[in-house]
Amino acid sequence: MEDLIESLKQFIEIAFYITIGAAVKVMHQARKEAIDKKRVIITFTFAVFVGVIVNHLLILQDLEKYSGIAVSIAALLGESFVTYLLTNSNNIFRSFINSIFNIDVKNQVENNDENK
Repeated sequence: MEDLIESLKQFIEIAFYITIGAAVKVMHQARKEAIDKKRVIITFTFAVFVGVIVNHLLILQDLEKYSGIAVSIAALLGESFVTYLLTNSNNIFRSFINSIFNIDVKNQVENNDENK
């Protein structure tokens, strides 16, 4: 029962920090333009996505004491981070494959196109 209460407490704490970060982002956008429900939902969805990932990364690295501020900042930057990943996903994937397997995916694709 204590574990359940502790887990619920941690969930509420992280949800609070995510809400702070996402609310700041929405308020900042509201200063520039009118905000509709769709924009608020998208902002909060991205904030939750990035906030939870950052929280789990900090837990894995035994840096839980920094999770409050880090999750809030991650939630604030969540939409920008997801947009960056979507825009540069091909380059990120290529670099990831190259670093692990020492295979240059771009050159192999170009060589296959030239051989045809």
